[in-house]
Amino acid sequence: MPKSVSSLNKKILLIVFIILLIILIGATLRLPTEQTHIPLSPISPTSTIIREKAKVAFVYDGDTIELTDGRKVRYIGIDAPERGSNKVKGDCFGQEAFEINKSLVA
Repeated sequence: MPKSVSSLNKKILLIVFIILLIILIGATLRLPTEQTHIPLSPISPTSTIIREKAKVAFVYDGDTIELTDGRKVRYIGIDAPERGSNKVKGDCFGQEAFEINKSLVA
């Protein structure tokens, strides 16, 4: 008789374990009740765009410059290949991207 009780206890424990596992999986997969809106850019249709003039002091590569006041500017929406240096090998067309950026801001 103890053998059948042990077998019954194992089955009950297995059923309880499966139920707890289903509850845990259901709790982690629960979808959020509210959707949040995350803007893709800080400029909204109602924002005012402020423009200012600045002089370029240095061109780093095809998508990054430094202004004379020390601010470093990276262009939004442009991922130009890296130019490289003596220690680091540059990407293909990195030097060409640098030259084009330099001619555009000159």
